[in-house]
Amino acid sequence: MNKNMGNDIIREIKEGKFEKFELKSESLEEELENIIIDLVSELTLMRMEQGVSQKELAEKIGTKQTAISRLENASSNPSLKFLLKIIKALGGEMKITPHGKYTYTIPENYRETFEKIAKSEGKTIQEKIDALISMEIMNFSYKKIKVEFKNFNGKSSRNKKSKNNENALTAA
Repeated sequence: MNKNMGNDIIREIKEGKFEKFELKSESLEEELENIIIDLVSELTLMRMEQGVSQKELAEKIGTKQTAISRLENASSNPSLKFLLKIIKALGGEMKITPHGKYTYTIPENYRETFEKIAKSEGKTIQEKIDALISMEIMNFSYKKIKVEFKNFNGKSSRNKKSKNNENALTAA
């Protein structure tokens, strides 16, 4: 694939021109296969974004270009060790988590800025994420208390008005 075509694909992915789809699985084997497909897709995009060819990546990890090609075309069943070699060669880090929907990946286009923000506050990325989550929870709690207080005050003032109206009607 020529470099311009690769850049076009990366740009179109980042612009959301390709629909994000979620593979459904009916068995554990299919679920594992889907996880590997997602990971390999991320690694392929990562490799292309860095401008690293399949051949260059293969040389970095001591394998052949055909092994990288088979991986990216989903015609091989890679081991975790092989995937980890690729991840490390591309400057990544592998984390396996059982937390599913509670695991979040900061989108590529925000990572550099997010890292600068965290460093400017003397925090690690994880500490900054924790601080943002805590702040959102406090804001949510504050808004909820404010609404409950407003509702409480609103009910009591409506009751006073209705009693005043009753007194006015009785006096008339």
